[in-house]
Amino acid sequence: MSIFHEQVAEFKPKLRVVLESKLEEFKMLGYDTVSGEELWQCLEKTLWRKNEEEPKLFQLVEDILSLTVNDYMNFIRIESFKSPIWQFGESI
Repeated sequence: MSIFHEQVAEFKPKLRVVLESKLEEFKMLGYDTVSGEELWQCLEKTLWRKNEEEPKLFQLVEDILSLTVNDYMNFIRIESFKSPIWQFGESI
């Protein structure tokens, strides 16, 4: 884990309200199975993957609020391609 991700993890308790707000938005749009941890992983692996500067709380809030359902679905699609589990639950 990079230093940036460690610093972001320290902000996670403060960002809980913003994450819950984004989850409520997703639920209103019909995506009610998304968890807070899945949303957090999406942010870490997409928006925050290449950052090397010190994270600022307002930037993290902006990133969370700007995440769209389309961004999340693209993340899920890419992660599913990386997974060794096939359609019938068999693993390689």
